[in-house]
Amino acid sequence: MRWILLPLYFIYNLVLAMRDLYFQFSTPQKLPGFVISIGNIEAGGTGKTPLVMAISSYFLQKKRCVAILSRGYKSNLRRGEFAILKQGQVILGKKDLKNADEGMMLSQALPDCYVILGAKRFQNSTKLVSELQITPDIWILDDGFQHRSILRNCNIALTHKLGLKPYDWTFPIGLLREPTKALKRADIILYREQPVAGFETQFKLEFHRGPFLDTDGSVVLFESLKNVALVTAIAHPESFRLTAESIGLNVVSLSFKPDHHPFLAAEIDPIFEKVDQIAITEKDFWRQPEFWNNYRSKVIRVTHHADLPSKFLEIIEKLYRQYIN
Repeated sequence: MRWILLPLYFIYNLVLAMRDLYFQFSTPQKLPGFVISIGNIEAGGTGKTPLVMAISSYFLQKKRCVAILSRGYKSNLRRGEFAILKQGQVILGKKDLKNADEGMMLSQALPDCYVILGAKRFQNSTKLVSELQITPDIWILDDGFQHRSILRNCNIALTHKLGLKPYDWTFPIGLLREPTKALKRADIILYREQPVAGFETQFKLEFHRGPFLDTDGSVVLFESLKNVALVTAIAHPESFRLTAESIGLNVVSLSFKPDHHPFLAAEIDPIFEKVDQIAITEKDFWRQPEFWNNYRSKVIRVTHHADLPSKFLEIIEKLYRQYIN
């Protein structure tokens, strides 16, 4: 049935080619600091958010001022609106944020970091510098591989199942945002499943599970978990199921919704008729923390973290030292 989508496929790739030509002859905007872009060419979740968190944490531990620039996908920010978060609170911009799950999660997990949400990333960055008088040492472009209007000092691409069907075609036939040749723009590739053929500087990215948390952030012991239902609205829910099973959770039922779906009590309450607890991801929690807080001690947050390869960090450090010198 792919042939039916071929006209749209060719139109999409023509637009990509024109866009690529534009960026080849345009001058990107320069931020006042060292810029690390993290993104991918595949649709859906590949682990970008834990990677953004891990790299930001690495530089924060070295006493660097870090700011994360994110589009704020699926939040209620309009085209010209922005929000700057610190310690989970909006310190500048739109106050009544909704569905800002990734931004809120990053801000809560990295209290010393500035998280800037909004589509116009360069314009939003100037708000931090000019209005709050903060000039970060490190800027992190979250999901920035296609956002080529900003100059970056290190371009990181994260791949999940690249080369495995249906990942080998661009939209609308496959699940690639860009053809695989776009990876030539990357300085480093971090892969989840398999290495990218013909690319020298690449490393396998591993994740480890963090503690189980109650909705108030307190640690929940594994021994206290009984019959569990998995409930999530992330891009790759199957990975959540595999994680839960690999750590020995007694999974009784599954409830998977489209990415960024806001859950309702009418969807959650009936689940507790069959299980003792519900397990969700951190993204699910921070999408609607007030909602989940109504189920305290019955909803468990499953956390996980990215393990940064030592050689990968050496390359980042080398590029940063070259920048500051």
